[in-house]
Amino acid sequence: MYLSAANGNFYNSRYTIKVVIIQMKKFKKALIIIICLLAILLIGGGTILHYYKTRHYITASLKEEMGQEITGALNRPDCGWYQLRAYYLRPGTALSASDLYVNQTYDSGYTYRLSLVEFNLAGYRDRELDETALNNIRQVLERFSGTKLSVIVRFLYDWDGLGLEKEPDDIAIILQHMKQAGAILNEYEDIIYTTQGIFVGSWAEMHHSKYLSAEDMTKLLVCYASATSPSIYLAVRTPNHYRTILQEMEEHPERYSQYDISIENIKSRLGLFNDG
Repeated sequence: MYLSAANGNFYNSRYTIKVVIIQMKKFKKALIIIICLLAILLIGGGTILHYYKTRHYITASLKEEMGQEITGALNRPDCGWYQLRAYYLRPGTALSASDLYVNQTYDSGYTYRLSLVEFNLAGYRDRELDETALNNIRQVLERFSGTKLSVIVRFLYDWDGLGLEKEPDDIAIILQHMKQAGAILNEYEDIIYTTQGIFVGSWAEMHHSKYLSAEDMTKLLVCYASATSPSIYLAVRTPNHYRTILQEMEEHPERYSQYDISIENIKSRLGLFNDG
């Protein structure tokens, strides 16, 4: 059977229909293949998801439930509000029993987990620590070791914002204090959460001090680090102090070689503190 088109050409209709049928069969096969692939992906994906959920304990079941407000104090290890304990050390003067008393519970029933312990060394600004001072520091830490408190330690020379007036006139005295105090801190390293500062500045917060040049700050920090156990963390006041000290160590390592401590050790222990 032949059909004539408008342009005068003739076409075999059987051939044309046959071609259309073949194309439809190919399309049907392709469609079946696509459907099968989608089914495999869905089944396989579901299996993989089920495996992942059971393997990694993923749960997605949700239910509506009314929560109950907790108004009491929450106690978590090494976090929350800390209590402040401050000790003024005087030459030849032992701390009293009342000085050494440690209260772990606040009036509201909150149990402290941290305590900021400050030792004021202004009485020794012109001399090394005597045996009385060392015993006082040791007794305080011994009291805390019998509690569940972790201790943040800060040595300083000033509580009145007068760091320039009260800190030693010679950096050698501060370095000596660090070595003496560090030996005692090492005896109680398991209760020390971190230390704060490098002894100098108003409130030991590293401002208003004559020892804040890059070299002096680094010398004090490196001395303190070398005097204390590698497990004891250190902290400086600001990111600028942090960067300055590390840069100084990198650029002038020969200035601090006597302390036999690497910049990697410092980096692994040094952080920031800002309790303001």
